[in-house]
Amino acid sequence: QYFAFLYFKRNPEVGASSRIVASKIWNSMTDEEKYPYHQKFKEHQASYAKFLATEEYQRIQELEDEVAELLVDKPKLMNAYAVFCAQRGKELLSKQAENWKALTPSEKEPYIKQSEQLQKPFDSWVEVIAKDGRLQKIEALEAKLRVALEALTYDMPKEPKGAVTYYIQSKKQKLEFSQKEWEILSEAERQPYEDIRKEKLKELNEWKEKMKNTARYKEIQAVRSALRMFHGIPTNQKQKWKSKQA
Repeated sequence: QYFAFLYFKRNPEVGASSRIVASKIWNSMTDEEKYPYHQKFKEHQASYAKFLATEEYQRIQELEDEVAELLVDKPKLMNAYAVFCAQRGKELLSKQAENWKALTPSEKEPYIKQSEQLQKPFDSWVEVIAKDGRLQKIEALEAKLRVALEALTYDMPKEPKGAVTYYIQSKKQKLEFSQKEWEILSEAERQPYEDIRKEKLKELNEWKEKMKNTARYKEIQAVRSALRMFHGIPTNQKQKWKSKQA
């Protein structure tokens, strides 16, 4: 997996980081070509082992265990696209996205229906945890994790928005007028706002590159992993977080 991460990061023209593709490339490489990846893996392994021994990780692990206990009977929830991908097996992620976009509304309908079928038992489960008190405990844990994440990412550049957003922000007129104007702009007129987005993305990527081998970055990943466990659960914390990101 670490080979796949490094190889595809250095060779983006190869495509998505599929384990199958990575395995084929790895098997065709000489021992000399594999050596840098072995070394990087050892460095990563040592760094991660140190992180696992920290008090910060133990604290996050305790929260994760508490979350897992509360969500032990949580039904699976997937949107239509996730259902589609799950049924495509080992196809490359980039190919799955391309194939999904190529589907007509009628071709997407079966996946939408399957997603809706998954939603029903999930909604029933949410009603149960609202009654038995677990939802309140989940909200409290989510609040703790979001406070922790906010503290850990205090200097992290925000995820860049679409170029159209920066155009709208530059205007002092009503939102609907700015959106209509954007639609008729030429590529040259849109370019300054595309450049703003690219610059902000560059800042974010530079921050990630600088932080990726630090204990703080590993802690960020651990907290985000715990927060993903709350996927689909309607909590007050999600609404507060979304409003702050806007």
